[in-house]
Amino acid sequence: MRFILLMVLTTLLLLSGCGETKVYPATTAGDAGDTSSASADAQADAAPDVQLDVPAASADTASADTALDASPEDGSVTDTPEDATTADVPEVCVPVTCELLGFNCGAIDDQCGNTISCGLCSPPNTCGAGGNPQVCGCSPDCENKACGDDGCGGLCGTCEDPTPNCTDSGACEADPCEPDCDGKECGGDGCGGNCAFCYPGFICNEASQCEEQCLPACQGKDCGPDGCGGSCGDCKLAEGCSATGQCITECVPDCANKECGSDGCGGSCGSCPTGFNCEIWKFNQTMCMPELDDGQEEK
Repeated sequence: MRFILLMVLTTLLLLSGCGETKVYPATTAGDAGDTSSASADAQADAAPDVQLDVPAASADTASADTALDASPEDGSVTDTPEDATTADVPEVCVPVTCELLGFNCGAIDDQCGNTISCGLCSPPNTCGAGGNPQVCGCSPDCENKACGDDGCGGLCGTCEDPTPNCTDSGACEADPCEPDCDGKECGGDGCGGNCAFCYPGFICNEASQCEEQCLPACQGKDCGPDGCGGSCGDCKLAEGCSATGQCITECVPDCANKECGSDGCGGSCGSCPTGFNCEIWKFNQTMCMPELDDGQEEK
């Protein structure tokens, strides 16, 4: 009987390695009576065999099989490539900005295929005028200017005395001229203009007064006054101007040893007082002599 039980247990153990372990009840009363001892023997003999016959990786294998059997709803199986995380992601372009380059005007290529504007300059600034490309700046303009605005908020220079005033063209000039016509009838006003003009027949004299015009009388004259404060001409050296305005050889008056009488040039060497007469003596000498009474003789 024990032999039969051992065979049954062995068969059960073999079946437990391939499938589920089932416990079969005893078929007879006799068999049932020996169940306790047989069961004890079976547990002693079968327990180690059951642990050795069940593979240790069975749980892992079942888990792996479960994972492989999992599939999408449509039943298909998706294979994921090993390099799917890198090969299918496009490279990202980082654009260059105007701020990064320090530009505030003009246009640039952002290195990503786009042209972008950096902005516009406000007058008087222009793009790059300050010497830095694509940066708003101002270039001073002082050509042919001594003073005034340089176009960038500065000055081309300042004016000082005696020309303290700056014109719109950038030149220094004196104070505005104040015309002076006080007491003047004619002539200049001191600023390039005229105070007034004289009527026809009048001229403006040196005192800025209008006076009747004088017509010089020089007809037939070589020299002498013209009658208007001027001259009709001058004579050569060794010539004199006659009373009629003619140039003649100059006469040298001779009054040597003469008290009276002619000087030989139409002039006089002197005159005698009353009661005296001019007498000519030897060598053309002249003297003033008392008048003789009738009957008196000269001594």
